[in-house]
Amino acid sequence: MEIGSISTNRYNTAATGVAKNPLSASQTPSGNKEVQVQISQQARDLSKISTKQAYTLNPKEIEYYKNNPREAAFDAKQFAYGINFLLVPAPTSPRIADHKYLDGTPVTDTSYRPKFEAEADLFRQQRIELYEKEKAEGTSSIEIMEKIFELYANLPESFKLKIGYI
Repeated sequence: MEIGSISTNRYNTAATGVAKNPLSASQTPSGNKEVQVQISQQARDLSKISTKQAYTLNPKEIEYYKNNPREAAFDAKQFAYGINFLLVPAPTSPRIADHKYLDGTPVTDTSYRPKFEAEADLFRQQRIELYEKEKAEGTSSIEIMEKIFELYANLPESFKLKIGYI
């Protein structure tokens, strides 16, 4: 079995709660390697979330911004120039060594935060460039926000998980 299909198999079976990993299992009497891993309910719930739909303006927000153009202009600029923060979930134990970021990286990993900040700066610069370009073209603030949200939706899944965009 190829590595790619192992990964695919693992993610496709996450919804059922059991994943089989032929790489790390002991041999069964038939000679097949197999191990069963339980997937937590939280992991199954997270796998059902579509991050492509996480940021969209709903009709009530659009109506609000149409009636409050100053607020729309302010919020569009805030979304463009705002800074992404690394989301750190509440500790699961009193030991700092057990505390992990959303993607499972231990908070004690000193190289993690600088890498995140460099990545966040890159995406922030993309948002600013989009905002300034659209503003110069006369695009409405509501449309600019929608384009920024679309940009967020198309960010790498790994980055969206780091900022809690799930």
